[in-house]
Amino acid sequence: MGYRSDVQIIIEFQSEEEVKETEVNLLINNPKILEYVNKYFDKYKTRYVYEEESVKWYSDYEDVDKITKVFRFFSAYENLNTSFSRIGEDMNDIEVENYGDDYIGGVSTYFVDTDHGELRNG
Repeated sequence: MGYRSDVQIIIEFQSEEEVKETEVNLLINNPKILEYVNKYFDKYKTRYVYEEESVKWYSDYEDVDKITKVFRFFSAYENLNTSFSRIGEDMNDIEVENYGDDYIGGVSTYFVDTDHGELRNG
């Protein structure tokens, strides 16, 4: 049991070449971040993506700390687009952070109005 959230993190590079250069630099200068990327993130041509549904997202959990470190590390780079979204079980428990020039992720919330049987934007 326990409180659960849906979490998505996207780290978007400008090109495949930039991904390769970044991974070489990480291997030399910050191998722990590369280790966490390889363990927790799916890799696409120009993106790293972490997506998990119904996860216990507590900051004192070791895995959550490592995943958050990756996001914070890459969010510091001005040439990258990064996005963090977390939706908790409570209707108003939503966190969204976006960095960079392009909006690449986010949250859309809807709920069912049980009194009127309609779908409404939250």
